[in-house]
Amino acid sequence: MPEHDVTMTEGERGTKRGRADSGSADQKRTQRSGSIDSITKRLEALKGLESISEHAGKKLEIAVPLKGDRVEYYPADYARHKFRGKVDTRNFPKLIKDEDGTRRPLPQAYDSIKVAPGTSPQKAKEIRDGVWQEMQDEIGFASKPSNGKTVWDKLDRNDPQAWYDTPAGPHLTTYAWHNPEKAGQGLPTLSITMKSNNQRGTRTIGVWENDPLVAGKSLKDLARDYGPDKVEIKNKNNIFRSVAKLNERGEHEAERLLAQVRGQEIRYNRDLPDIVVQHKSHLVSVADIQNTKLWENQPVLKHLNEALDERPESLRIGMSNGEGDSLHSPQLMRKLDGKLFERMCEKYHLPQERLAENGKYLKGGPWVQTAEGLLQDAKAVKERLSAGEKLTEKYKNTQIFGPSKIERGENKGSAKSLYATMRDNGPIPPEIAKVLEVAPRLGGREEYKQVARLNTNQALEAHQADDSSSSVNGMQGVKQEPSSARQSLMKDRAGRQESHGL
Repeated sequence: MPEHDVTMTEGERGTKRGRADSGSADQKRTQRSGSIDSITKRLEALKGLESISEHAGKKLEIAVPLKGDRVEYYPADYARHKFRGKVDTRNFPKLIKDEDGTRRPLPQAYDSIKVAPGTSPQKAKEIRDGVWQEMQDEIGFASKPSNGKTVWDKLDRNDPQAWYDTPAGPHLTTYAWHNPEKAGQGLPTLSITMKSNNQRGTRTIGVWENDPLVAGKSLKDLARDYGPDKVEIKNKNNIFRSVAKLNERGEHEAERLLAQVRGQEIRYNRDLPDIVVQHKSHLVSVADIQNTKLWENQPVLKHLNEALDERPESLRIGMSNGEGDSLHSPQLMRKLDGKLFERMCEKYHLPQERLAENGKYLKGGPWVQTAEGLLQDAKAVKERLSAGEKLTEKYKNTQIFGPSKIERGENKGSAKSLYATMRDNGPIPPEIAKVLEVAPRLGGREEYKQVARLNTNQALEAHQADDSSSSVNGMQGVKQEPSSARQSLMKDRAGRQESHGL
């Protein structure tokens, strides 16, 4: 193939430049100007186009009763069309489904509207009412927010109002409601989304725990059969979340929530002792301390048993809560769950009144449960690990316990399992985090307090700034008039006198 000469003469270069520059500079400017004018016109035409609302992903559902004790959840528009003239859907509970799949009856949807920490109750109500009106306009429903809680205080489980009857037996509620039916109290505990031949391709059915569709099956079975995002559980606030969403907090959370609704408890760590007594770096089970067969080989157990009988208020004692995720002082345990405290004292023949005076927290920590009735100082356990091995890898997080609060080197909080701490976004003091090789953190409550304090301080500063122009000698609300010429002269003379010591 012959080679091509790539060298161009001046004439050739000039000719090509001429062809490329077929339009004049004025024409190009006109074209650009026309393009800009076109965009301007389009923007003018689109002027006033509203941005996408924060409620755009929310959907309204209506819970329609089926035969038996089931309900079916329909999209509101579809339900209104389907049952027009046959059923008045205004009488059925309505729910708002968020983008993340969480479904809330209308009273809970109102209560869940977020306001900044530190906002006054009156301002919070104004914010919620405003957002509520926006939601009604955009999603298409009418409901007064006043159909919520009778009081904001949580009900004690011993209060008769905390219990209500269901086809599956008695269930617990967190609050008393003005309109329990509207608040979702009558909605079945479980909802399952399954395939269907309808135009939506699925249908969502609400069933109680004893329904043939779910009876005898665990949550793991249902999650396997339908998918963890297709099985939802109603909590004590009548809010529905999927097994998948719940278990993001921890592997046992869906099971735990279902147990709570039924007034039951699950025990995360079934091997955790009911009561432990601290002896130096060990937390020893009361069951072992009272086992006379162990005394000959472990005389210290006999001495601890004598101390329990004679001076229980002087020992550091941890009592397990019902879920087995925390070890409280006897004094705190009695306050939190008096019946459980009494049962444990009776079971182990401990003096209730004297034990109830003991408010001492466990000292040191963190601790790791290395045997059924024994927890040991984590630092000592850590030394026995293989090179590169971590405590959190060797032991389950339900076996690792640490104090929730430390002040000046002293524990001020109960010992809580790492599982429960992570589940609740609880605090991990730096001293504990260093031993466990995890990140320290303030915890949700302390973070909330800090944000609330910041918002409150900012509001006060803004208020003071507004009032600074209307303050005279520290008296707020009195407008300060500008000085007259005579007043200015007198102030200047007084200032000169003070400077000379008069």
